Amino acid sequence: MYNRQNVSIRRSSDWNSKLDDTRKEIAIALNAFYTQVDVKISGLETDTNLKFSDTNKKFSDINRKFSEMDSRNLSRLRNFHLIDLNANLVQIPNENGEVPQRFPQTANHIRDMSDTDIDFLLISYGLPKHENTRENRHMLGKYIGVQHI
Repeated sequence: MYNRQNVSIRRSSDWNSKLDDTRKEIAIALNAFYTQVDVKISGLETDTNLKFSDTNKKFSDINRKFSEMDSRNLSRLRNFHLIDLNANLVQIPNENGEVPQRFPQTANHIRDMSDTDIDFLLISYGLPKHENTRENRHMLGKYIGVQHI
């Protein structure tokens, strides 16, 4: 026997079942989507942290270089203000942070240095060499801050 109420219940139950299935499919799709979003965000966080770390390292290197330049400039300034040509010069490190082996002890030592020693120091400091020894001597003196050679 055909009962309208049974058909209506069956249709309602079919719709509820389909609705539940659709809800489950949506939940599965959303979970998959959120998982993908989490993975992408995690990757972006990692990339951003690496870039910040690299930038911090670069800033640290720049700060170190500025400190080294400041130190060299202060040493030059001290050497510039020496009045006694036999007073000890303040040693100036090169770009590698090392004081060259043949660094002159006084301004008078610069006057007495051999061409080979002057050339060695110019090369150690990355300065250009001239053919004229007098020019090389003055360039070296100027670089280390000695005003009278």
